[in-house]
Amino acid sequence: MPSEINHYPFLKAHCAFAINEKILVIAAILTILAKFIR
Repeated sequence: MPSEINHYPFLKAHCAFAINEKILVIAAILTILAKFIR
């Protein structure tokens, strides 16, 4: 499995993008919550 992923760099890039997207969404939600708490 890992060797197959290494053969497809675009797959790794897609996974990294998905992770970054999740982090951005979480950060946005925390920012909104912080504004409501204040």
